[in-house]
Amino acid sequence: MGKLAPEGAVVKISWTQKKGRWTPYLKTVDKNGYKHHRLTVGEQIEFELTDRRRCTGYHTGIGRMKPCPEYREIEKGSQCTECRQKDVYTGYIEGRSPAKIKAEFTVYLAQSGPKTKVGVTRTNKTHTRWVEQGADYAVPIKQNLTSQQALKLEQKISRENPGITQTIRKEHKLHKTDSKIERYKRKLDIKRDITDLQEKIGYPDTIGRKLMRKGRFSGKIHAVKGQIISNGDLCIAMSSGKEIGKPSQTALTSYR
Repeated sequence: MGKLAPEGAVVKISWTQKKGRWTPYLKTVDKNGYKHHRLTVGEQIEFELTDRRRCTGYHTGIGRMKPCPEYREIEKGSQCTECRQKDVYTGYIEGRSPAKIKAEFTVYLAQSGPKTKVGVTRTNKTHTRWVEQGADYAVPIKQNLTSQQALKLEQKISRENPGITQTIRKEHKLHKTDSKIERYKRKLDIKRDITDLQEKIGYPDTIGRKLMRKGRFSGKIHAVKGQIISNGDLCIAMSSGKEIGKPSQTALTSYR
């Protein structure tokens, strides 16, 4: 098995399911377009993740993206101004308008480590969204809503339940804890069963001791959880937009 050394800008770690088995792929982009790198447990991997950023392109529809025509350098985020304006999800993400796609949406609860969040995704992508987020446990609250109905319900649940957030930092995703969303399931009168993603995907209870956000990363892949890659000791968060390439460092000590 050869060494995986991806280059370009990180788009995300995408997950595909076939015959009940989930497989992660690191999606990157460069001036020549998108590439998908399969992340296989036991495979040797080496790269350097930097603070430099490039535009990752824009969505033209469900599951469809186009690269940024200029592969622009950007200061923050993952899109340049032009691509963000073209993206069909922009208005919805910013809470200004309904999604410009024909789809039904689900509001859900997901727990990662000790934290619980409420989120929205397309109904036919619910489980994929949970896996991409690195959730340990999750449950749908209400399904088959319009984008506006889902957004309003998400905001209402977050506002009325102090223990439920709309985001979970990746640091909380390194270690498994027991399910705490059972109490929210009762409180919100959720009828569906909670899915144990930890068991379903087969994550180790602890994927690593420390999370890094940039620097040189190498070793055999021990686990991939959501948007995090682990070598069994260190973990690195694959943030969208960050440039990735061949290591210029010779040690792991410069991580932070």
